[in-house]
Amino acid sequence: AMREAVAGFMANVASCNWETHAIAASGHTVLTERTDGFALKDGRSAAIRLMGIFELNGEGLITAWRDYFDMAEFQREFVGA
Repeated sequence: AMREAVAGFMANVASCNWETHAIAASGHTVLTERTDGFALKDGRSAAIRLMGIFELNGEGLITAWRDYFDMAEFQREFVGA
């Protein structure tokens, strides 16, 4: 389902790199502070800092995924992407 949700955005991406700066867990919830870096198919690169929250079920599968980021930073990095 996640692949379908971001398919339009990812159509312009050649590769991704996720750098985790901090990670914490409580029960079935995991918090990440990270930078998501992208090599775009047109040769440009872009990166965005964000905070992610993942909720897991008892089997370790992600049941909810939320990312929080600065929209102005996103627009600066990905304008025209």
